[in-house]
Amino acid sequence: MKTLITLVAGVLLASSVAGQSLIFKADDTSTLTVGTSDTRSLFVADLDQDGDQDMLVINYAQPNLLLENRGDGVLESVLSTGITGISENSYGAAGGDIDGDGDIDLAIANGGGQDNSLFRNNGPPSDSWANRFTNMLLDAVSQGGGDSYAPLFLDVDGDGDLDLAFANRGEPNFVYRNNGSGSFTQDAVGPVVTDEASSRGLASGDLDGDGDADLVFANSNDEANFVYLNQGGVQGGTQGDFLGLTGDPATTSTSKSFGVSLADWDGDGDLDLFVANRKNQTNELFNNGGSGAFSLAAGQAPSQAAGDSFAGTFGDADGDGDIDLFVANRNQANFFYVNDGASLVSRGNGPVVLGADDSRLGIFADLDNDGSVELAVANTNSQPNDLFRSLLSRWVNLGSAWQPVPGSIEPSLSAGGDLSGHSWVHYFVDTDVSTSSITLVVGLAQIDLAFRGGVLVPAPDLLVEGFSTNASGHLRMSFIIPDILPPELDLYHQVWIVDGSAPGGLVATNGLRGTTP
Repeated sequence: MKTLITLVAGVLLASSVAGQSLIFKADDTSTLTVGTSDTRSLFVADLDQDGDQDMLVINYAQPNLLLENRGDGVLESVLSTGITGISENSYGAAGGDIDGDGDIDLAIANGGGQDNSLFRNNGPPSDSWANRFTNMLLDAVSQGGGDSYAPLFLDVDGDGDLDLAFANRGEPNFVYRNNGSGSFTQDAVGPVVTDEASSRGLASGDLDGDGDADLVFANSNDEANFVYLNQGGVQGGTQGDFLGLTGDPATTSTSKSFGVSLADWDGDGDLDLFVANRKNQTNELFNNGGSGAFSLAAGQAPSQAAGDSFAGTFGDADGDGDIDLFVANRNQANFFYVNDGASLVSRGNGPVVLGADDSRLGIFADLDNDGSVELAVANTNSQPNDLFRSLLSRWVNLGSAWQPVPGSIEPSLSAGGDLSGHSWVHYFVDTDVSTSSITLVVGLAQIDLAFRGGVLVPAPDLLVEGFSTNASGHLRMSFIIPDILPPELDLYHQVWIVDGSAPGGLVATNGLRGTTP
């Protein structure tokens, strides 16, 4: 059993909710969450082609941050020419392979009349982050100024390469056609680039099921939002030409919309639409009828919540195969909705919805390659960003068999990770006080043996000693699971802590059972 794990240690803020299975725990030690910033957006992709998800942090009037994933979900700041060395009025980022060379290139939306930015990823053989990206200053994308809030790569005309669109405030939106090699020409004709509104967000997907990319723009000045259907496919026109959708609930409602998101939340095979509205206006969830015609899902919780919302993000937060929803709010608790198979149910407890940060965007991403997603949240006004680590797994809380006495530590243990070979598993200890002499006990059997005033849950096949919590009483321990463990193997876990105030001088956490896939 001593070959069970390879040890890496760190710390994590642990939080718990009585009577409720946690999906996430807040990480207050990540590079993303340390310090204050004015972050407006986040973008996640494997930028260095090493098999894990890196992160670009978009800051307003501050240098952007590029965070390299170490491979275990730990993010480390790196410098990259043109991306991290300058301060611009940046609002959003997007990525895609514009030149067909297999790596992710970047676009950054800048406001206040500043030019947008396009960066080509040089990829191998460049192993240096400093020289990984080239700023395409002479490309049409990087000229002409504007007040852009959000970029998006999509194949507008179906020619197999990625084109680029920007949502602009107070002027027509931008569309740039890829010339085939990663250089762009700006569109000047058509409703997408001639209609004018205060657009703040955009999304793209096949709304009418005909195989081409349609567009949605969120408009913020009590204006109707734009939905444009690509005229290829069932429309019988030219792919890349667009026609605005009119007379539809998704385009007749007038609100202060800042974000739009598309996903098949109800599992019926088409893309539904969520609209995030500001200034205490009710958010809107629209169900797609299958042909790009929408109806307001008035009975769903996201359509009944009024707040100051900037963006909604769809993703499978709880690992059950359907689509959940996170909504970033300004100066109030964020919204989190878990899909129960028929409805999006508001999740009112847990660290994701605690506090009242000035949040602008959340993104789901599997940072530690354990099969479950983390949630990163961009916060502004000199507030730290948030990173919530997933606790999804094949884990069962066996409860606490250690009764604390007045004055003694009351520790808790939780864990995350799917326990598959070569994957990461994470343990989170919360003691509420700074303490040392922490031992992780792992066993192949549950014995529930009376021991020093409490109950020893696992048969102690492995003891890993020498850990301490941070000043707030929190500890994160991360291990790599080898591929030698058989399927459906039950592993039992508990943490012991030396405490002179407790009977026998020892306290223990609740027990956990984790089962390998």
